[in-house]
Amino acid sequence: MTKKQSRRQFVSELTALAAGAILAACGSSTATVVPALTATTAAGSTTAAGSTTAAGSTTAAGSTTAAGSTTAAGSTTAKPTTAVGSTTAVGSTTAVGSTTAAGSTTAAGSTTAATAVHWTYEGKEGPAFWGDLDPSYAACKVGKNQTPIDLTTLTKETPLKKVETAYSNTNLTIGNNGHTIQIDYDKGSTLTIDNKQFDLAQFHFHAPSEHKFNGKSFPMELHLVHKAADGSLAVIGIMMVEGAENPFLAKFWDKMPTKVAKETYKLTINIKDSYPSNQAYYTYQGSLTTPPCTEGVRWIVMENPITVSKAQVEKFISVIGDNARPVQPLNGREVGEKK
Repeated sequence: MTKKQSRRQFVSELTALAAGAILAACGSSTATVVPALTATTAAGSTTAAGSTTAAGSTTAAGSTTAAGSTTAAGSTTAKPTTAVGSTTAVGSTTAVGSTTAAGSTTAAGSTTAATAVHWTYEGKEGPAFWGDLDPSYAACKVGKNQTPIDLTTLTKETPLKKVETAYSNTNLTIGNNGHTIQIDYDKGSTLTIDNKQFDLAQFHFHAPSEHKFNGKSFPMELHLVHKAADGSLAVIGIMMVEGAENPFLAKFWDKMPTKVAKETYKLTINIKDSYPSNQAYYTYQGSLTTPPCTEGVRWIVMENPITVSKAQVEKFISVIGDNARPVQPLNGREVGEKK
């Protein structure tokens, strides 16, 4: 080896060592050695394997940099942000790095980028205007199979199967999302109807009830939201009539967050403790009762209510307020009844 070649090798090795020290000091990691001929990509663009991302660039959370790429010192990786108060329906997916505005709702199974649509239960952002707030909420206005409905004497008894449930205990994770009080359920609890299985994802409350029986509403209504492997939803509705204190609610009612938040406690509960003993039910095809009012939801509404004390109702309303969507037209839908 000539002196010139030796000098070049020494300089190359020294440069590599210096670069490695700088990267280590800045906390970056390199999976493989970068090929000699690397392309330099401006901040925010996508880099292929072996490319170099210039210092100071920003990579959104969830983006993938292929093996062999180098991120120079000083680069920043952004974190996804979900604004407090946003509500995501069961089974929904929010793309990593996107921002969901407060109060927005994502339909089951959909993917949402950043939105800024706010809805409420009153005024110009109330139920009468939901369909005009955003194109994705159009079903709230033009949908023909909307929920809730008034379950009247026009319904007829049909040969329906018994609802089969297998509910296990769950750790208590209770949240206030600005629209309701919701308890997320651990995996492993199921509902089976018409030979189709749905997994219990969460349950939540409305006051007053959203469904009516022959024009009559109830102080509260409990919704158990289930999701099948194909993404379809089945919701069980249970009316709550004022009476004795509900012992199931009493286990966690005092842990209800009074502002937008979610908390987990070392406490186990089981939703089967809230079930009425007589499991006669109505069933029909409906929708979510909040924006975007997605249709195709199988509804099972128990005929027999459970009790809730006046104090328990007042506690819920003091935190959430009234959160019931008005009844929607039946539009010729059949309502089955299982005695």
